[in-house]
Amino acid sequence: TRSPRKRDLQEANELNKFAIIFLVAVLGVSVCLFTLQSAETLPPLTREELTQEIFSINKEFPSQPDNTWTEFSSGIKKVEENPSHPSVFLLLHEADEKTPMCLAQRIVKLAMRFLNATNNELLVLEGEELGKNRTLLDDYGELINDKHHQVIEHRTMIVKNLHKIPAE
Repeated sequence: TRSPRKRDLQEANELNKFAIIFLVAVLGVSVCLFTLQSAETLPPLTREELTQEIFSINKEFPSQPDNTWTEFSSGIKKVEENPSHPSVFLLLHEADEKTPMCLAQRIVKLAMRFLNATNNELLVLEGEELGKNRTLLDDYGELINDKHHQVIEHRTMIVKNLHKIPAE
């Protein structure tokens, strides 16, 4: 059998390991909570700031028609004026380019700030996944019911690859 001294040392080592693991876990949770609390929440945009921000994005996407930026700005402002009438922006593009999604994300982030979203994460639905859901294909109203709470929080929604939803 083991000597009492060795057993005491082993128990002390096990206790030390547990204490270290516990402290690391507490430290990890504390860092996560601090990071979440200190994450900068951007202030809401005024109507003028929204217009300025949208037109500043124009420099990053110079191949877009000039009226694109006016359409984005006025469409988002119309939602503020009448929230029961959403604005829909359809971005058409060739192939699997990253540019349209990047543009959509930039515009959606501004819209979320302007419309005072309570959840600042992007709400992105994949057209292909929506197309696999038989219930949604039979009744698009189910999509509205299913995503209503999320849209209220996010104030926006991106449907990526809309063309992958089968037309029936």
